[in-house]
Amino acid sequence: MESRQSRRIVTLVIALAVAAPGLAGAASATPVLPLDRESVIALARARSSAILAGRARLGAADGEVARATQWRFNPEVELQAGTRTTPEGETWDRSLWLSQRLDLAGRGPRAAAARWGLDAAHAEQRATEIDVVAESVRLYLVALHAAAERAVASDAVALQARLHEVAVRREAAGEVGLIEVNTAAIALARALASLARAAAAGDAALAELATLLALEPGAVLSVTGDLAWTLPADRGTVFAAAASNPLQAAFAARRAEAEARRDAAGAERWPELSIAAGIGREEDADIAGFGLGVSLPLFARGKGERLAAAAEAAARDVELAALERSLADRLERAWNRHAQLQSALAAYEIAARDGEARGVDLVELGYREGKLGLGDVLAVRREVLDARQELLDLRLDTALAALEVATLAALPPLGPIGPTTGAAEPAPSKGTR
Repeated sequence: MESRQSRRIVTLVIALAVAAPGLAGAASATPVLPLDRESVIALARARSSAILAGRARLGAADGEVARATQWRFNPEVELQAGTRTTPEGETWDRSLWLSQRLDLAGRGPRAAAARWGLDAAHAEQRATEIDVVAESVRLYLVALHAAAERAVASDAVALQARLHEVAVRREAAGEVGLIEVNTAAIALARALASLARAAAAGDAALAELATLLALEPGAVLSVTGDLAWTLPADRGTVFAAAASNPLQAAFAARRAEAEARRDAAGAERWPELSIAAGIGREEDADIAGFGLGVSLPLFARGKGERLAAAAEAAARDVELAALERSLADRLERAWNRHAQLQSALAAYEIAARDGEARGVDLVELGYREGKLGLGDVLAVRREVLDARQELLDLRLDTALAALEVATLAALPPLGPIGPTTGAAEPAPSKGTR
């Protein structure tokens, strides 16, 4: 009597556990937002806070260009008036002078530095877009992997539920002992735990993806598509594309900006010119005048700025060389890693294509007919599930390796769509463009 009640309780728990995901989905009134790869990329570009903030910050670089290309000094107007008392009487003197300091020293290098800064900001924004889009795709692939894991775990739960049912029926017929029923129940509990872990992993990945895409709080997501990322077959195409990685363009532009700032600081040592012109009346005589002023560069103006800019330019040289070496090395390693994983995946898929489901069906039938023990069935089941899990993991690893190659090489569709502004080459030594 006690064993029957235990079996009923176990059966009820199993039924509730298997039905729980469906009941939860039925109770939810929130519409599900399906996401494929293209929609994830589009949403990342349109909604990601990092991308939107970066685009907004481009206005600061535009402002620097406007400031550098404007005249630094406004014209000055000087008006003088007064009375003069002489033996001949009192006269009314007045004069009007207009003066302008000429903004010639370093004007070209300052404008060049600002324009290089704008180019660097655009390149940095493109690099940010690539990183954000790549991260959104990574989370999408992880969510796809978790959904596939959940499907495998669901199949395992369904199989273990059937095995438990057979064990209960065979125990009632006196063919096996209660220990076999308990073993089947434990195996089912483990399958349910695996299902719960897969569901939690999928929910976590979708939650991260929703945050990155700046979706509405509480949005319910689902992912569709293939757990894969395709690369160009030609290695040369990939490595040629890597030469236009926006990070390199950004570093080169920052180096050119530092050189231009150094030249602008050096121009502070040059004399500054000013011109003036005026008219007036003095002692009942009309006068007109013109003046030219020249500053005396007695002090080492701009020395500190010149030294700082030169040091920054030297640092940028080191950073750019290190970046080029690092990108080339990382891309080479990522390409080789993807090639190895792709080869292993192709071999594994061929080996696992046949026999998995047929093997499980055969051992389940053998157990139903009493030809195999539960231990044999569980061993085959574990082997099949491990193989399916390893295949899923290998697909994810291969896709992520391909995604890393695409990120380092700035391959489409990760890069931004549409015209872009870029710094082609570092500025010449005088900061002109």
